Amino acid sequence: VNMSATEDVTTTEDVKTTEDVKIAEEKQLFVAKPANRVSVSRRRPISFYLERAKKILREEETVIVSGLGQVMVTACNLVEMLKNQKIAVINKINTSTETAATNDSTYSRPTTKIEFELGRGEFAKFVSDYHQRKVVEVFEQIDKERTGQMKKSDVFELKMDENFYANEEQKQEAIDFLSKHQSEHLSLPEFIEYSSILIHPLLKDKVFKTVLREKYGVQTDEN
Repeated sequence: VNMSATEDVTTTEDVKTTEDVKIAEEKQLFVAKPANRVSVSRRRPISFYLERAKKILREEETVIVSGLGQVMVTACNLVEMLKNQKIAVINKINTSTETAATNDSTYSRPTTKIEFELGRGEFAKFVSDYHQRKVVEVFEQIDKERTGQMKKSDVFELKMDENFYANEEQKQEAIDFLSKHQSEHLSLPEFIEYSSILIHPLLKDKVFKTVLREKYGVQTDEN
């Protein structure tokens, strides 16, 4: 029996165990992928739905935003905010009426529903709000003289792909992005775009903040 050959054999159980470990690690780092729909209600503030829509559009080409009855106005306001921030563009608008069965087997009065199909706007794939402010702080730590420029060599030294747990697809996209820029410097907007490629939209906020504190010395709230 060739002992060296048998020692190199990888069993199905080994593969399963490795895959289980990978899945477990991903659950520690990333939130579950949300449905490609935002159904506005009274239960949460509009800021919740705004953040959710932004997160979806960083990953998906389109998102459906809907509102029923009195929250139609909130749904319209949400869409207007996304448009004004150039996060989304309107592809389609549909209106309809819905009825719901009641306990006595009758139906409620028809309620008007509005539904928007939104596509990606100019800034849909960029980190935004809190995440963007913190990316700017990382940039400013390097650009201490406030020139608005960062050397590519400094960008590489930040190791954002490694620190933010980017996958292979993200890493390749980031490499392609840098290769298209002939200059040896990145402007702040370009650095935000580069960072947006490597910071996955489903990365947990807790992980994002931990990386900022431990790898870049950027202060964050603890939550």
